[in-house]
Amino acid sequence: MWRLISEMNAPLFSIVTPTFNRQSVISRAVCSVQAQTSCDYEHIVIDDGSQDDTAGVLKEIGDGRLRHEQFRSNQGANVVRNYGIQIARGEGVTFLDSDDEYLPCRLAHLVDVIERYPDSRVFISSFRMFKHGGGCDCVNADTYLEGSELERALMAHQVKIAGTAISVRRDLLQ
Repeated sequence: MWRLISEMNAPLFSIVTPTFNRQSVISRAVCSVQAQTSCDYEHIVIDDGSQDDTAGVLKEIGDGRLRHEQFRSNQGANVVRNYGIQIARGEGVTFLDSDDEYLPCRLAHLVDVIERYPDSRVFISSFRMFKHGGGCDCVNADTYLEGSELERALMAHQVKIAGTAISVRRDLLQ
């Protein structure tokens, strides 16, 4: 069961963003989080040993909800995501790839869905993906699927999935 009221100093959601050499797009991703209509979150951006000025771009963003972590050398996105899960403080963990962005009501919609299905543990949201210089909205139907139904929908490519679309209760990930 989700706890929709955050505990003292603990956000409802931890957003984990791995990044590597993305100084040209990281601010767009962070700004899409800052533009959320629901603001009970922490945004953990983990720089995976970038050799560009990603760290400088992140330092210029003034937001107390943004946590910037830095790896000395490139470890790979999965190592970075797992580290983000370890240090997350939110009830739920959700992800945002550094070259994607959240739609403006992403977190508010997630809260609404959690209120309707409080025993659910994993959610797949719609998202905006950027590839080859263009953006594409990947919209998933607002439907509840049991485990086997979700598995069939994923295998039939009826559900659009990317790291950016996934939200999970933190205790399950740990």
